[in-house]
Amino acid sequence: MLNFIHIFAKECIDYITSRISKVSVKILSERFNMPPNLFCYYFRKVTGKTFKRFILEKRLELAKFMLLNTEKRVSEIASKLGYSDTSNFTHFFKRLTGMSPAEYKKRHSSGKNL
Repeated sequence: MLNFIHIFAKECIDYITSRISKVSVKILSERFNMPPNLFCYYFRKVTGKTFKRFILEKRLELAKFMLLNTEKRVSEIASKLGYSDTSNFTHFFKRLTGMSPAEYKKRHSSGKNL
């Protein structure tokens, strides 16, 4: 059972990371050939987070990385992460960080916390 959990966790995280814009419980539960509620149970058991929370945190992590390490515009980052428009992405980002993506980039790009 431990081997299954380890493989399940690695495959889920790899799949989510590589397809962050188009991932859902339905897609992953079908991929692992289990009902959605069972998938969510195992996912929470191995990650300690709900599927939705994990996705939000992964999107935020990737957004922060792209803001600081690429020249992509906010609209490009929003699209890459699966947001339908820039304003939804900006709202999500500000709700979780307390600042807009542009503010985040400005504060952290120089390596200083203003």
